[in-house]
Amino acid sequence: MALRHKIQFMCGLVFLILGSLIYIAYRKDTLIMFRWFNYVGFDFKLIRKSINYSIPNFIKYSMPDGLWLLAYQLIVGSIWENILSKVSMFCIYSMPVVILIEEILQKFGLIDGTFDYKDILCYIVSVILSIIIILKVK
Repeated sequence: MALRHKIQFMCGLVFLILGSLIYIAYRKDTLIMFRWFNYVGFDFKLIRKSINYSIPNFIKYSMPDGLWLLAYQLIVGSIWENILSKVSMFCIYSMPVVILIEEILQKFGLIDGTFDYKDILCYIVSVILSIIIILKVK
């Protein structure tokens, strides 16, 4: 793997960690993931105690999903070394399609969840950023 793809992979990991830290620091601890943390002995409360300022709801509720999606696309793209074949593009961009469909199904009450236009905005921005990065790093 070329250095530029390793850097892209690391950037993906940074976005993954940043989105996760926002979730851990600011989301309700009644979410299932916090039960998993307790089960494996991860002390998420320590992170919460070290952060004592508020953030806008957009960052708290929508941005982590966009960061995670961008992380996924960058990491998978780097594994494929940004070679755009039918298979690699399917692997990189099937996730955004599934996520957008899921969000639309939430709007119509066909699946559980909270529909939010801001989530869709974050997903679209993530796809655009991943396309720009993948084409530049290619």
